[in-house]
Order: sequence, then structure tokens, then C-alpha cells
Amino acid sequence: MRIDRPKSQRLSWPARNEPAARPVAEPDDSYDLHEQPTRMVGARAPRDESRQMSRRPDNAVEPPAPPPADEMTRLVSPSQAAAHDVDPVVGWLVVIAGPGRGRAVEIGAGANPLGRALGQKLRLDFGDMQISRERHAVIIYDPRSGRFFLNNGEVRNLTYVGNEVVMAPVELTGGETIIVGATQLRFVRFCDDRFNWS
Repeated sequence: MRIDRPKSQRLSWPARNEPAARPVAEPDDSYDLHEQPTRMVGARAPRDESRQMSRRPDNAVEPPAPPPADEMTRLVSPSQAAAHDVDPVVGWLVVIAGPGRGRAVEIGAGANPLGRALGQKLRLDFGDMQISRERHAVIIYDPRSGRFFLNNGEVRNLTYVGNEVVMAPVELTGGETIIVGATQLRFVRFCDDRFNWS
């Protein structure tokens, strides 16, 4: 024997969460679309002057006044900054093969990290993507002894002097060919035993 249950009015899941349909209003023939004022696209509606312009609450605190001009940070042009922070040229790396051929970068005193990134002292961003962004290699100039050294950087990519891989600091005397990625560089020494900036 079969018992028929009353069918539930409950709908399946997607439809169950939707609100019940609202009756559609009949169109009003008294409204004439053509009698409404025309507004250009992008034009602003007339402003209601009675509206309050600021949404800031009455108990808001005023922003502090700017400090006097003598206490403010002043912008310094690159030429003014260079006069105070001089890093004299002690040598150059000249691109002799690979992307950027014919270009040169200046070597300064101390440690000179070599890479493609903006913050590198020896920036070689000429299109060789095999050069690491930061610290592919480091060229060091010791102003006390007047000596140059090349050290491999803190990356997986290797650095070569001629055909020898750099595994420990190598002293540079001038004229060496340094290979990083697909780029060959010639080391040109400026400071030597005849001239030094100190």
C-alpha cells in the first residue's frame, strides 16, 4: 500500500535563497520621457547648495601646521649632493663583447657590487639576463694599498677571469678580461703606484 505525502513547497537549493518574485507595476502613461530635461553624458547634475560640503565631524582635530622652513628637509640637486659625497673614479669596466658592447662603468673606492639592479654600483643592465640582479660579483679597491680585487658574488652564477672560475678573491692588475653571463669586460685601472686619490 502506498501513502502519498503532500508535496513540499520548498524549492531546490539555488532557487530557495532567492526572494519571492515581486509583481511588476503597470507602465504609467502619464510619464513622458521626452519632456524630461536633457543632460549631456558626463555632465554633473546641478549641485544642491543646501547639502553640507564636508563630511568631517564637528569634533575632528585640525591637522598640525607645517614646520618652519628652516626645520624642513630641503631638496638637494645631484650636483650639490656630489659635492658632499664624492666617490672618485679609480678604474673602469669596459664591455668588449656581449650586450652593451662599447659601454663602460666607473669603479669607485671600496666594495663595488656588480649586477643588473638599480642599486648596484657597477650596474650592467644592457640586456644580458644571465647576469644576476644583485651581487653577481664584487670589485674591491683598497685605497690604503692601492690594490684591486675581484670576488665572486653571493649568487649561483659564476664569474671568470680569462678562463678561470673565481672561487676566492683574485687580485686585478689591469687589462684582465672578466666574464659574467654572456658579457666580457675589460678591467682598466686608473689608480696605481703613480697616482692615488688619497
